[in-house]
Amino acid sequence: MSIRGAIDAANDEASIARASVQLFEAVMKANSLEEKDLLLVQFSLTDDLDECNPCTCLRKAGLCKEASLFCVQEARIKGSRKGIIRLLVLADKTGKPAGCYLGGASELRKAGDDR
Repeated sequence: MSIRGAIDAANDEASIARASVQLFEAVMKANSLEEKDLLLVQFSLTDDLDECNPCTCLRKAGLCKEASLFCVQEARIKGSRKGIIRLLVLADKTGKPAGCYLGGASELRKAGDDR
């Protein structure tokens, strides 16, 4: 199963850490996942978020101890929203994935725009 999500954050370490953990925990809960189910957790950040790495934030919070973590910077696309952290989780589980779009990122799904 692959699950996507997104959340907005300010460009400071505390905001990025809080948002990353909140998004990860929301995806885990909405999809009834346990850490043993995780194969890959991948974050992407818009280019304005450069104060810290969400993967490091999860590890510091004691989360995601076994799964592979990866973080990339999103391509700069004209007109794209700034201040967005996106998450892709690959899990060894079946079922319909429940994506989680939190805070200001909820507008991405309402508009059908997930750039």
